[in-house]
Amino acid sequence: MNRMDHCPDRFIVPRSDSRGWRPPWEEAPLRLLLTGQFGCFVHPALKVEALSHECMTPSAGFRLPTTLYGKPETEYVLHRIWVLSPIRFHRDIRKHLKTKTRRPTDEDRTLRSTRYLLEPAYLLELDIHPNLRRLEDGGSLARRGGSFEAARRSFLDEARTRIGRGERYQTPVLGRASCRAEWRLLGDSETTTSPIDVSMDLGAMLLDVIPSSTGRNEPVFCDARLDHGVLHVPLRRWMAEVLPRKLEFRRQLPHSSGHPLDVEARA
Repeated sequence: MNRMDHCPDRFIVPRSDSRGWRPPWEEAPLRLLLTGQFGCFVHPALKVEALSHECMTPSAGFRLPTTLYGKPETEYVLHRIWVLSPIRFHRDIRKHLKTKTRRPTDEDRTLRSTRYLLEPAYLLELDIHPNLRRLEDGGSLARRGGSFEAARRSFLDEARTRIGRGERYQTPVLGRASCRAEWRLLGDSETTTSPIDVSMDLGAMLLDVIPSSTGRNEPVFCDARLDHGVLHVPLRRWMAEVLPRKLEFRRQLPHSSGHPLDVEARA
């Protein structure tokens, strides 16, 4: 498949262009366009066959931007996910080992099916929530402006600069490591083509994962729905149930450059 078939630029148009879509709500300050050849967002309950949801899950939308720019002092706030390409599936059947063995035979192998999304494209509307208590503990709140809004603007400017230059911490993926993503941060004068005109119930989706110092992370699920190609994240519930616990976990992380979210970005 040609690399240009899933290039982010083909979905971008100037705001003045009649093909550009203007949403009826106020857009979030960060708009991240993601495309790829394949995507696979699997329900955690599916242990054998990996059947992808019809679109990106909110948990993947929260996690993916941290691979480009993320710090323990910040938490991404995901407002909406736009589905820009038609929902199409590709099924792949491969042999997998039932158990680990040094010399596997045919009896040790089994066929397993994976349902991928074909050429997915999404636009994430994002904001940044600074962790003021961690900034105060680390003595860097004054450097970030001394207030919540000043720190938020500082992190947003830094994210725009680094992501706009193409820097990243890790390679972003669309669900699985084999589904690499191309990305592009939209500017103020840019928008995308219209989301797909599809409305459907998506069932239970993973909203987010609450990290724990014991390693037993807590999944949080939500009933998701696609409304004319847009998945609206239940932000009130997320900010009430998930955000405070994630901020407290981040606050307890050691203040050192060795943390994976604290290292310098690499191109």
